[in-house]
Amino acid sequence: MEKFDYIIAGTGAAGLQLAWFMSRDEWFDDKRILLLDRDEKNSNDRTWCFWERGAGDWDAVVKRSWDHVSFSGENFSKTFELDQHKYKMILSADFYAYVKSALEGKKNFEFINASVESFIEQSDEIVVQTDKVSFKASNVFSSILRPDVIEKAKQDLWLSQHFKGWFIKSKTPVFNEKIAVMMDYSVAQKGNTRFMYVLPFSPYEALVEYTLFSADLLEEKEYEEEIKLYLKGIGCDDFDILETERGQIPMTMHPFWKANTPRLLNIGTAGGWTKASSGYTFYFSLKKSKALCEFLKTSKDLTKFHRTNRFMFYDRVMLDMLVRRNDLGKQFFTSVYAHQPIARVLDFLNEETGILDEARIILFSQPRSELIRSVRRVLF
Repeated sequence: MEKFDYIIAGTGAAGLQLAWFMSRDEWFDDKRILLLDRDEKNSNDRTWCFWERGAGDWDAVVKRSWDHVSFSGENFSKTFELDQHKYKMILSADFYAYVKSALEGKKNFEFINASVESFIEQSDEIVVQTDKVSFKASNVFSSILRPDVIEKAKQDLWLSQHFKGWFIKSKTPVFNEKIAVMMDYSVAQKGNTRFMYVLPFSPYEALVEYTLFSADLLEEKEYEEEIKLYLKGIGCDDFDILETERGQIPMTMHPFWKANTPRLLNIGTAGGWTKASSGYTFYFSLKKSKALCEFLKTSKDLTKFHRTNRFMFYDRVMLDMLVRRNDLGKQFFTSVYAHQPIARVLDFLNEETGILDEARIILFSQPRSELIRSVRRVLF
């Protein structure tokens, strides 16, 4: 049975970012690292977006970035200039190709297409069983989110961020290519938290996505009808659909990390790296992957990697409110964007603010009565 120092099970955003940062750090040059995935990962199967200050680690594969974003909510609409941040978009096909190309030039990295079936932890190593052959490693990092874990997580605070998007080309110029639409709550809420998300690439082309934070998924045709209705409302009646994407991201406070062992660490969404209040994962996987590389230089017990912070409390309060009152999302997000500088909002969502800025955001957040009720529920 072949032995590796590290096995990365799952080559999505979290797995490949971890491998990438390992490859950039000479400390790992003498470590054998195996990447396992059942898929080739060579298609554009998703779009990742995030914001950050200035230049970033993945600028080489950023397909498009924006210096302005807009928000439309409850009696409030504004376009914000991102003075300190950029809103960035990466197509997964570009990301996969870029990282794989770089790793193929490293002799200590190996890719194998196989479906992981189980992990068997032993005293001094861990065995990874696949549908083809088994491997041994000192440590395993897994981004595989099993269905039984999802069902267990649904017993905790749980919503889904679910969406369907169309990459479209309009026959007429209807988009402002300089402004990314982060949240447009002008769509009917129907008792949920529902908004449109638009990434324009030119006056004629954009990704238009109908997004919900809610407990239940919709029928396929409902997503599509809402996109059509929205496009008609902005004067886009004649267009071609170039590509489609569909996704579902768990928004939950379930403690995924409790399943970690001294030799097995769950990463990405499977490890609780998804931001529960927003569904964003890519940027948090970036930060966690960097931190993990440093951690591995000083510790062999992977259960010690996880630590809680005050942002988990904020997320739990918001999620508790939206689970109880899913209709309040429009009011809540409007209160945040309407009363704060955009840089503060983005830093807060990236968990990069100080206590004083967080207090300012909390002070103006609405509806106050429901938020206080959720604070009490979380605390007591």
